[in-house]
Formats: sequence, structure tokens, C-alpha cells
Amino acid sequence: PAEQKLTLPAPDQHIHGQVASEMYQVCVYFVLTTMTTVGYGDLGPRNVNERLFAMGLLVQCMVVFSTFLGVLNSVLVDMYSESSYARQQLIKLIRYLHWRKVPATLRASIVAHMQHNW
Repeated sequence: PAEQKLTLPAPDQHIHGQVASEMYQVCVYFVLTTMTTVGYGDLGPRNVNERLFAMGLLVQCMVVFSTFLGVLNSVLVDMYSESSYARQQLIKLIRYLHWRKVPATLRASIVAHMQHNW
């Protein structure tokens, strides 16, 4: 059998009565709409300009949402690293107080005080 190759139509070529470039736009629009989980809803773009506007808006929303998630992630990592540092310092303090054989009541007071300050 002859080897079959997949060929894409040229942008100005007609497929089923439509221009290929317009069909590519429709495909990209549906891919973006599906990937962003926006959904198709009751209203949708009806022509080329509306589809281009919708695609631009979807891409812009993805960028804004991704940026927001990145900033949120950065804030959470910073909070975790600060609490982790305080926890490490507290563990060092407790070990030191045990090593120096500080009485239990005084040790508890010191630890409580340092937990409040850190």
C-alpha cells in the first residue's frame, strides 16, 4: 500500500465551502475555550472578529490568573519558610534548655515567651 501523509490545507484553500484559515480560527477558539474551562454557554462569537476578540480575552485572562496563582504561591512559600525558621529556632532553644538542665517550670515559661515573640 502507498504511504499516506497527513497534509494541512493552505490558509486560502476552501474546505467544505469554508476558508481553511477561518476553520483554523474556530479550532483555536474551541481549544482555548475548552482549556480555560470557560464553557460555550448560550452566547458565542459568530464571526471572525468576535472569535479573535474572544481568543485574545481568553489568553489575557489565562495570563492574569497564572500571575495571580504565582504571587499567591510565593506568599505561601514565604510564610512557610518564616514559620519553619521559627520552629527550628524553638527546637534549638528547647535542646539548649535541656542541656543546661533548666527547671521544667522556668523552661516552659521561656518557651512560651519565645513562641509568642517569634
